[in-house]
Amino acid sequence: MNHLLPNPVLEPYGEELTQWISVARRKLGPTGFLPLLDSLATDVFEAGVREVGATEGTVWIFDDAEKALIPVFNTGPRAADFVGRFVQPLNRGLISMVFENQLAFCESDMETNPRRDSSLDHFLGVRTGSMLAAPLGLAGTPLGVISAVKLADVMTPAEVSVFEADAIKDFERLAEVLQRIWEWQLMRLALGLSDR
Repeated sequence: MNHLLPNPVLEPYGEELTQWISVARRKLGPTGFLPLLDSLATDVFEAGVREVGATEGTVWIFDDAEKALIPVFNTGPRAADFVGRFVQPLNRGLISMVFENQLAFCESDMETNPRRDSSLDHFLGVRTGSMLAAPLGLAGTPLGVISAVKLADVMTPAEVSVFEADAIKDFERLAEVLQRIWEWQLMRLALGLSDR
């Protein structure tokens, strides 16, 4: 790729475009983010959740006003029960820890982890056995978290107990692919190349 050089006409606008994407992220919030969850993004996310062997996965977006993470997409059968309705405060739970630390995390025994917040499990009437989570960014700014869970009441104890060794790396890669999809969508929008 080193034979492709920055376009001298466009290069001066690179920093401005990055700033525009960062401001757009803050303005969008969880509800405004929904148009970016097009079929490409959701198909990629669903495939990534299946690939790591999870029961279901969720895309969480940070809400500046609420100071919380809001689920905006879920691959499971109860998605309509909590997407856009549940609020995960930043001062509780492993999802919030991943957002605050900006580091991926894997927990194979959710029930014994003291940082676990079981509010969503109680809300949905399920038991999470294990979980993967990775931070999402946009133009160098924290955006949210993606998570994948193995539900103890859906899988056998052996299936629930552990994710494969490469799962966390694969999940971080999934977060990176989603980031690139959304940055590309926002760049097209900024340049007037999108019909959104």
